[in-house]
Amino acid sequence: MEKPSRVLRFDVLDSTQEWARAHLDGLPGFALVAAARQTAGHGRRGRAWLSGEGGLSFTLVFVPRAPAAARPQYAQVAAIAMARALRARRGVPVSLKWPNDLLAAGAKLSGILLDSAGAGPGTRMLLGVGMNVLSAPAVADRPVCALADFLENPPSPDEVLEEMVDAIAEGFDRFEREGMAPFAADFRTFDALVGTRRRLLTGREELEGVVLGVTDDGALRFLPDGGAERVVWSGEILI
Repeated sequence: MEKPSRVLRFDVLDSTQEWARAHLDGLPGFALVAAARQTAGHGRRGRAWLSGEGGLSFTLVFVPRAPAAARPQYAQVAAIAMARALRARRGVPVSLKWPNDLLAAGAKLSGILLDSAGAGPGTRMLLGVGMNVLSAPAVADRPVCALADFLENPPSPDEVLEEMVDAIAEGFDRFEREGMAPFAADFRTFDALVGTRRRLLTGREELEGVVLGVTDDGALRFLPDGGAERVVWSGEILI
C-alpha cells in the first residue's frame, strides 16, 4: 500500500473509529483519521480506551484485498508490524498479547480494533489504534505504560503516527501477498504469554489453562485444565 491519499487530523474527537464510520462516503479508499485525544474511544468488547496526554489515536480506512475469511487477521498483522517497528526503530521491548495487544514490561502499551463497513466489492475495513506515547492514563483494572517509560528522548505522537502507519501499510502488503504464516512466526517471537497459566474468555465460557502459542493462521492454541487442546479464533486472555 502507498501512503493514505487523505489524512485528517483533529485535536479532539469522540472516537476516530466512529468519525471515520460516519464519514465513510466522503473518504477515499485509503485514508487516515487521527486525533491527539479521544473523549469516547473504545476497544474490543466495547471497553473504554482512555487517552492520556500526549497519546496517539488513529483509524486507517482501507479496501481489503485478502479473502473475506482472512480479513479478521488484519488486526493481528497490524499489531505484529507495529511491534516489529517499535523494536527495530526505537528499541522498545515490545511483546504481544493474543490476539492484538502490544505490551511492554507486562503493561499494555497499545490496543487495536478492527471493524468492517459495507458488503461485497464495496467492503472497507476500519483499523483503529490507540497508543500511549508520552504518558499513560490511570487505569484501575490493568497495568498500562507509555513509550516514554522506555525512552530517554521519546518521539512525538506525530512521529510515532508516521512510523506506525508506514509499518502497517507494509505489513498489509506482505500479508496480502504471502498470507498469515510469516506473521504467525513473528508473533511467536514476540509472544508475552506462551507457556503461562491464564484465564481465557471466549464468547461462551471462561477457561483456565496454559497458553500454548498460535497456529500458522494466528489462532490461539490453549490447553484448558482437564481437557484437550483447543484452537480459539476469538476471545481474550486475562492478565
